[in-house]
Amino acid sequence: MPDPSRTLQAVHERLVIAYGTPAPGWQPDPVSQLVLAILAIRTHDTVSLRAFAALARHVRGDWSVLEEADPDTLEGLIAPVTHAEKKARWLPRTVETIVRKRGALSLAFLRDWPVDAARAWLEALPGVGPKIANSVLGLSTLKRPVLVVDTHHHRIARRLRLVPETADLGKATDLLGHQIPHDWSARTMVDHHVLMKRHGQWFCHEAAPDCASCCLRSLCPHAGPAAGAQSAALAATGPAMVPRILGPTH
Repeated sequence: MPDPSRTLQAVHERLVIAYGTPAPGWQPDPVSQLVLAILAIRTHDTVSLRAFAALARHVRGDWSVLEEADPDTLEGLIAPVTHAEKKARWLPRTVETIVRKRGALSLAFLRDWPVDAARAWLEALPGVGPKIANSVLGLSTLKRPVLVVDTHHHRIARRLRLVPETADLGKATDLLGHQIPHDWSARTMVDHHVLMKRHGQWFCHEAAPDCASCCLRSLCPHAGPAAGAQSAALAATGPAMVPRILGPTH
């Protein structure tokens, strides 16, 4: 049986060659990341970031204001995001729950908790699932070594048979977490998340994946027999020979 961590490493290397190493991104404080991640559920990044900015202006940078905020007012502020009505009700409940459990609106304590315990604590909050929990831990200033798996990443992992086709997002997150090479840093995990998301957005689409242009083609059972001689040649040369298909990331 192939070593899953070696497969994940091969996938990562090909994505880096194809897209370049992502530039370091913005790392908000964990509460800001939590708010942004809730807004981002099933929503394009540009839309969720605009809603986040509107919300931040409304509370003047003090997220504790959300605890007493009127959900209807919040819904108007974040209206462009998907499921705005639900999110406008989750946010006050989530903030209230943190304050009630911890005595203040802070998630800094999670920096010192075991990752599994920190993830479980976050997933007990209203509206928080595996993706949001891991994004708070890994994409914020907490910088915990966790792999964030979004819907694009989930789709690619199933097509590559890194996880079973039937695995939901939570199960896929757990299974992929156990495949991470031992030498990956928290930064590498963030880079992998960014690269997988980008690949899903630009090539490995849900309805009509562009398998002919895919840098992972020879690793992917989903490409099928049509990969043919080109796929076999790519597999033989290894990731170092995969041509860059796009310029550096921004």
